[in-house]
Amino acid sequence: MKSHVSVLITVAAMLLAGPLRSGVVYGQTAATVDLPAMVAGAKTAADHEAIAKRYEDLAGAERTEASEHKKLAASYRGMSSGVVGKHHLDNLAKHCDSLAKNANVSASDYDALAAGHRQLAKGAK
Repeated sequence: MKSHVSVLITVAAMLLAGPLRSGVVYGQTAATVDLPAMVAGAKTAADHEAIAKRYEDLAGAERTEASEHKKLAASYRGMSSGVVGKHHLDNLAKHCDSLAKNANVSASDYDALAAGHRQLAKGAK
């Protein structure tokens, strides 16, 4: 009986620790989950370079998102209005334009953060 309880406790601990160890929380990506901890603990040039790389990855993801929304906007503008009407399609295209613009702004902000950490890396030990 004792060994079964011991095994169950071990398995439960492993199941609970798995998601915690991976650093991934539901609704977040691996690229963003550990960033606050990385920034708080950054001391060396390598730490700051790793943070800069994370920000560059996030910038790239935002640029991909912007590109997809630009394509979607063009698709909505090219659709036949049919039953829904041209006004509805124009609104959908405008939403995509807005998302693309915001994603490009975010990408630029991530680029600036990456550059800032590259500067910090130069001054770190």
